[in-house]
Amino acid sequence: MVAAAAVAAGWLNWSDVAAELDDDVDVPESAAVRTVPLTAAGAEELYGRALDGVERAELTGILATLEEQVKAGKLRYYGLATWNGFRVAEDAREYINLFDVVKLAQQAGGDDHHFRFVQLPFNLAMTEAYALANQTSGKEKMPLLSAASRLGIAVIGSATLYQSRLTHGLPGFIGHTLGMNSDAENAIQFSRSTPGLTSSLIGMRHKEHVQSNLKPASIPIAPFEQWTKLFTQR
Repeated sequence: MVAAAAVAAGWLNWSDVAAELDDDVDVPESAAVRTVPLTAAGAEELYGRALDGVERAELTGILATLEEQVKAGKLRYYGLATWNGFRVAEDAREYINLFDVVKLAQQAGGDDHHFRFVQLPFNLAMTEAYALANQTSGKEKMPLLSAASRLGIAVIGSATLYQSRLTHGLPGFIGHTLGMNSDAENAIQFSRSTPGLTSSLIGMRHKEHVQSNLKPASIPIAPFEQWTKLFTQR
């Protein structure tokens, strides 16, 4: 499912809203991030092909509602979070073209619209935002990160450790290239060093995990020349 997320005025927090939401989800008014599930047409159906008139009107209406909330001072910015939509090929049922979404945001809020964020998984095992040229503008094709940069959209990477799958058993060349002390640190360093990625999200339940996962933040990100070696080494 795809969910629209709105950042409340005065906050820059972002929560992982890629999880499936129900129509009657209860979001507290005090929440820093409010979510609007796109359920009327079903998110997978909504973006599985070129939007028809009804679907386009539905999404435009949702974006217009969010723009009204900005005008009312309840929100500052809003965005879109999805697990698959920005990571799949153009002919996939869940595919989303960011250029199309921005056009709808412009229809809803004009050139000064407040659509500012997208969130998708990005990690050592899911590199499509950088490596897959699935976003189209006219005849030009480019990866999501390039499209977002051109459109002025911030990209938030989720699943940095891929539900802990990237905390152990990584190929040796990854540690050799990034030079961190553990697989988890290498996975974090990879994501946080990605050109064009605004932030990398990590879910943690224990204090010791927080302390451990903060270690990469104490050193500079990996140089681009070093980082890109991971796409050629095996």
